Amino acid sequence: MPSIIKAINPETQRRIAVNGPTFNGLIKNGWKFNEEKNILYRGELKPWSTMIPTELFIAICKYLHPADLLNLSRTCHNYRGILYYLENETTKEIWKFSRSKFMHFLPNPQKIDEIIYILCVLEKKCQFCMKRTGHVKTYWAYGVYSCRNCIKRSRTRGYFAQP
Repeated sequence: MPSIIKAINPETQRRIAVNGPTFNGLIKNGWKFNEEKNILYRGELKPWSTMIPTELFIAICKYLHPADLLNLSRTCHNYRGILYYLENETTKEIWKFSRSKFMHFLPNPQKIDEIIYILCVLEKKCQFCMKRTGHVKTYWAYGVYSCRNCIKRSRTRGYFAQP
């Protein structure tokens, strides 16, 4: 019989597999129970994204499609911090290499960052109202992707100069 350290409530016990880290509603040694999150874990509880070295993460990202880079940057704060750091040359290189490899038909961006350029090409919803209308258009002069209503409102408020 395993050594036992703490009892857990029946509701939590029902959610855990029979041959998992518990024995008849009691937690086995080596496992910890986070009452706030109602989960069992072993060892230190930390995000899995910090377990991979940054250099390896960057090497992997260079070979991802720009749409996959966007999705990956939206999964956690750590990845977003790496992939959206506009002042970093490595970040710019990741996006540029990915765009040139998978979207070679696109010309080099003029006056805007690679990330914003990719967002303008791939996003299907308005940058301001976040709606997926069929009228979303990229306004390259401003570096935004917007629906007609939002761009009209923005122009009347003076956010964008009249072309």
